[in-house]
Amino acid sequence: MKFEIEFYDGEYVSDMSALTLSAKLSGTVEGLAPADFLRGIVVLLEMSEKRYATPTPLGSALTILVRRKACNRLALFMRIDIALHDGLAKASLSCDDNVRTFDEAVAVAVSKGDDVVNIARAVLDAVYEERQLSTLVESRLKSVGRSVKINPEEL
Repeated sequence: MKFEIEFYDGEYVSDMSALTLSAKLSGTVEGLAPADFLRGIVVLLEMSEKRYATPTPLGSALTILVRRKACNRLALFMRIDIALHDGLAKASLSCDDNVRTFDEAVAVAVSKGDDVVNIARAVLDAVYEERQLSTLVESRLKSVGRSVKINPEEL
């Protein structure tokens, strides 16, 4: 999977011209299933975190655009909005017009010196873990549903 990730200072409010580009990463992550795009983004951020220094956020909001290669071109795949407040980072992800907001369950602690890649990786690690847990719970519920037989007459 080939990704391009752009980090912007500020909150996206339907106008990208109001935001300032602070960093840009690109890379390819191999060996993952096509549906495991979130893990691919996290892996790219982890690799970048070890190799490059990126700026710290200037304000209390970050907007991150993730593009993924599709049909031999990079297409916008996801927007991640991160709010920074009182040492916590909270995120909402927009993908295909679906917005999912992650509140307390994935609020992660951030330090004043954390750069944009550190913050994005911490938030997406938490989102990925929540997604994995949700998938596991759904799988377990389905298997329990198949194994439990209830006879209404016995109730």
